[in-house]
Amino acid sequence: MDLAWDERDFPLVRIGPMHRRGTALAELRAGMTRLFERERPFVAVLVAPTLAFEPAEIQAHRRWLETAAPDYRAWCRGIAYVLEDAATRLRFRGITVGTIIPAPYEVFDRLEPAERWARAQLES
Repeated sequence: MDLAWDERDFPLVRIGPMHRRGTALAELRAGMTRLFERERPFVAVLVAPTLAFEPAEIQAHRRWLETAAPDYRAWCRGIAYVLEDAATRLRFRGITVGTIIPAPYEVFDRLEPAERWARAQLES
């Protein structure tokens, strides 16, 4: 597994770092599915120093998001994306064009404000 999953502070889940690796999006889908199966509300903080996925990977992830949307709405209270540099934030915007992320989300350049936002989502 290329992604680290830190669930010690559940319902706050830390995921990452996510890099361009052939299995990163598939691992993200599998991990999120495991979280949905708990049937307990959670928030995720996803750290991604770089993003560069193949178009087929992005399309597969978009299709999965459509099918997973009811689980996202039921259990995921928010996703904080930690994208530390401007180029990665720009790539994220490009990747998410035309994609409906079925949970509240925000993009941050540092971990601390991302975690504060995520914790606040649990209380709202």
